[in-house]
Amino acid sequence: ALHFDLDRCPEFAPSNPARPTERLVVVRRAPDARNEGALLRWGLVPPFAKDLSYGTRHAINARAETIDKLPSFRAAFRGRRCLVPAKAYYEGSARTGRRQIFRVALKNRDPIGMAGLWESWTSPAGEVVETYTIITCEANALVAQVQDKPEKRMPVILHKKDYASWLDPANPDFAALKALLVPFPAQEMLVTPART
Repeated sequence: ALHFDLDRCPEFAPSNPARPTERLVVVRRAPDARNEGALLRWGLVPPFAKDLSYGTRHAINARAETIDKLPSFRAAFRGRRCLVPAKAYYEGSARTGRRQIFRVALKNRDPIGMAGLWESWTSPAGEVVETYTIITCEANALVAQVQDKPEKRMPVILHKKDYASWLDPANPDFAALKALLVPFPAQEMLVTPART
């Protein structure tokens, strides 16, 4: 709450590790212009989707390079941006022959604020479900070295000084917002083996 300047946050049980479709806390700007924590389902479902499975099939993550172009993310990028808080995130790799999990965190032990987008979807029965996605970018050198996939990606982690402009739904400078979606500096991060 202190790190993300939250006025209110729902009760929640931390999930370790978090999994898609779980309801987890995200930080967004409330209508009264204050930051709020809200429980949203991981896997963004745009208004035009037929059902919730869209989120897990297409929108667990959103590529930074195309969020302003794809219909699934374009409207959310323009006015429904959020932060996804975490102490760390995990990368799996089988480069050594057996599966190894690595924990990725900040060296200064601050919470991570991953850039995200959120949406509100209404089911055919009239149930409103709020969902979110995590934005990814090209991995920095530190994260890339523990990945075994051909394409190296990582969540966009924002600097605290950029939280306010990212969360402001009235911020019209989309070019400046998109310029924030770059790899976090490798020298400020720490990758440690978590388990096999």
